Amino acid sequence: MSAKADTGLAQEWIAWVNTPRGSAHDARALGVSPCAIGAMDLMDADMQGFIARSYPPEALLKLWRQPEQPVWFVKSREGYAHAYRAVVGKLVWARSQA
Repeated sequence: MSAKADTGLAQEWIAWVNTPRGSAHDARALGVSPCAIGAMDLMDADMQGFIARSYPPEALLKLWRQPEQPVWFVKSREGYAHAYRAVVGKLVWARSQA
């Protein structure tokens, strides 16, 4: 991404899709299970039924729903993840040279 790229719209979309309402809307559009906590309650009855029929009952209880995440958290998490991957990559490379 260039230094001049405007990431504002992408960040707004990430913030929205992490909300229950955004996750429910996105799931309806894609025909998938919503990922945000509380989003399933916002789905219409047809979609809730579709999801219930798509998974065995015990699997629905094991689905991990993602809590809403503010943009500042997503940015921070990505920074830490990038640093972690860089360190792990160096360790793996060093071990391969030993």
